[in-house]
Amino acid sequence: MDEKQLRERAERLDKLGLEWELFAVDHQSTSIEVRQQEVDALKSSRNQGISLRVREEGRIGFSFSTTLDDASFERMVEQARASARAFEPNEFASFAEAGTGVPELDLVEAGPARSTEEAIEVARLIERTALGADPRVKRVRKASHSQSDGWEWLLNSHGLFRAARSTFYSASVLAIAEENGENESGGEFGFGRSAGDIDPETIGREAARRAVSGLGGSSLSTGVRTVVFENRVVTSLLGVLSGSFLGESVQRNRSLLAGKLDQSIM
Repeated sequence: MDEKQLRERAERLDKLGLEWELFAVDHQSTSIEVRQQEVDALKSSRNQGISLRVREEGRIGFSFSTTLDDASFERMVEQARASARAFEPNEFASFAEAGTGVPELDLVEAGPARSTEEAIEVARLIERTALGADPRVKRVRKASHSQSDGWEWLLNSHGLFRAARSTFYSASVLAIAEENGENESGGEFGFGRSAGDIDPETIGREAARRAVSGLGGSSLSTGVRTVVFENRVVTSLLGVLSGSFLGESVQRNRSLLAGKLDQSIM
């Protein structure tokens, strides 16, 4: 998929005389899992897709495809228009104008991507570090590393055209600690836009610490107590409310926060 193909599709949409918006992605990714220092899984994939929104008489229709051949594109257009006819008009639905400003974001790795061999060694180092951090860590369920590089495009009938490339790296591990017949697991992960954002040894040590810290715990009796939550626990709690933070949810009165502007909620 490339810019030329997208502009050709845009010209065909313009001839139909309707409002439209195209969003397309083309990402290449590699993921690796290591177990006992051996490669347990290796996956290389390419993700391509294109989606279309049309606006007719205030109604928004949507469709998508994973291919760009002519037949698939024509089918996608017909499905989007049929989808629009099935919905009620929405006064809030509109497409961005060509002059809409966007921030400049640093989303691309400056240097070359890691080779497959280098990525495998990162996963191996994570596993070795977790096992060597504490003698109570007896095994690692899996250590993984993945990386991706790809493009995204957004264009519409108002003259808007945006293209952006991004890279992404991530790694994780789950360690198992055992003592006195008890076993506990602890996981850690890291992610970033460049290979340098991943610190294999820190990930391995932190997973081991989390696993070991769970050993020897006991239950408390029921009561009212002061509790300190770790930051990632707080994000999980907020995740339950995340749908309420969306503007669309508020506009459609599907948000618990609707009507609470300027009020303290927590």
